[in-house]
Amino acid sequence: MNQRVEVLKKIARVCRRFKMPDRWITLILAISLACLHIIHFIIILPKRIFMFLLPNRRVVLTYSALIMLVMITVTVIIKVNGPGQVVYGEPAGSHGTEDNSHQIPIGSNGNLSNTQGEFRPDQHTPGETNPGHSQGELSNNGLPEGVASAGELWYQNVATSGELVDGNLTREQINRMRFLLKVNRLKNCITVYIQDDNGEFTIPVKAMRCSTGGDNTPLGVYKTTHKYEFRKLLFDVYGQYATRIVGQILFHSSSYESDRKDTLIAEEFNKLGEPVSHGCIRLTVEDAKWIYEYCRIGTTVEIYEDEDPGPLGIPEVIKLPEDTVWDPTDPSEDNPWNDKKPEIIADDTIYVIQGHKVDLLEKVTALDTCGNDITEDLKITGSVNCNVTGTYKVTYAVTDLLGRSAEKTIRYIVR
Repeated sequence: MNQRVEVLKKIARVCRRFKMPDRWITLILAISLACLHIIHFIIILPKRIFMFLLPNRRVVLTYSALIMLVMITVTVIIKVNGPGQVVYGEPAGSHGTEDNSHQIPIGSNGNLSNTQGEFRPDQHTPGETNPGHSQGELSNNGLPEGVASAGELWYQNVATSGELVDGNLTREQINRMRFLLKVNRLKNCITVYIQDDNGEFTIPVKAMRCSTGGDNTPLGVYKTTHKYEFRKLLFDVYGQYATRIVGQILFHSSSYESDRKDTLIAEEFNKLGEPVSHGCIRLTVEDAKWIYEYCRIGTTVEIYEDEDPGPLGIPEVIKLPEDTVWDPTDPSEDNPWNDKKPEIIADDTIYVIQGHKVDLLEKVTALDTCGNDITEDLKITGSVNCNVTGTYKVTYAVTDLLGRSAEKTIRYIVR
């Protein structure tokens, strides 16, 4: 019986590693238990037949010893070649002897309620590459051969908003690079740095708006230890693309009601930039996924306070309608926001009485992807001479905080 329990535990651990839903795991365990009972019956059936047909104890004992030898051999093979030692149901705040991070005791402020499915430091994790399988020849600093300066190449591909553009770097090359994540707890923003020619992290390449937990987010310097694609947090909510910083403190997306992408809590998303977490650092899905994919285990995280938000400032984040259940920055193919874009609302033709002053924004409204008014962000090309009759074309263009654009040309007829 004990052997069967151990086998079921191993199966449960493997299922957890593959992030299977609980109902699937329960079904698999039930089927496995039935199979184990059948196998046990098949194994003992010949013994009972022999005992009935051959009452000679020596023959029975010899046959039983042979069966035991086969079972021991199979058990040893499973032990040697079986799944890794993933702890099932490991308590929050505990990671075994291999976790060298600072620990926060169970029950202290933090966002975790359990650690099911967490990665071990010695396992391959998304965003961390295998040095033996790199794409292309790289120099010692992780850049392609012939590139003298990391800053030179990256600055060519960094927009003024601090948004990182991969540009000439492949995903593999980015994964080979190292980053420093500096979290300004006071201003609720993150600045990502890469190394200069001297190996110092002095080059800012990306900024992120976040929500910390104020004093519940510990100051100090730490190194990331684990990653989780979906993570259960305090108060029965979940976060996407979580990366553990220290103890129970993680980077993760805004809160979800369950471990499904279509259960976002819009009210919590709209609080990004405010210190409203319970210690963790909340982000948009896009930013949390960037850290999850590009910042390998062991990335340095510095949490500090300063009135200066950082060299790239604090990016704005789009506001969501209250009934929204998807993060519009989530790159999932199922995201309904993928088909949305900004809209410029105006008539195709506007008539002007000669001699009357024209306000080019009076009858034009711009809405971003989520329906927020961004008329003040319109870029206008063209003009109207209200003193001279004729037809004039004016083009309006706008780009919202998701980087999506809209354009409309309006005819102004002066008569």
